[in-house]
Amino acid sequence: MTNIFTTYSFMDLLKDYNYVPASDQNEVTLEDNINGLIENEINTIISTVTSFVKSNTQDYDFMDLLKDNGYVSVNDNWVKSYSNDNDVAIVVAS
Repeated sequence: MTNIFTTYSFMDLLKDYNYVPASDQNEVTLEDNINGLIENEINTIISTVTSFVKSNTQDYDFMDLLKDNGYVSVNDNWVKSYSNDNDVAIVVAS
């Protein structure tokens, strides 16, 4: 037995001779076309809105929310100024 008999079915033979039973024929109606268009448009709108929301909220954190509401963080200058410990050594050396 060769591979052609395992992959080639009776329906393939009927299709080769342009005889396809009514149960195997695919018929696209106007309603199917309209539903497909509406579904595509809805998916496009959803993806557009999703990308818009993600781009506008991606880098927005809690501190930005506080700043938008007028609150200022009191700990902005948390880095202490360094003291000059070498001042005594400079006076002695000079």
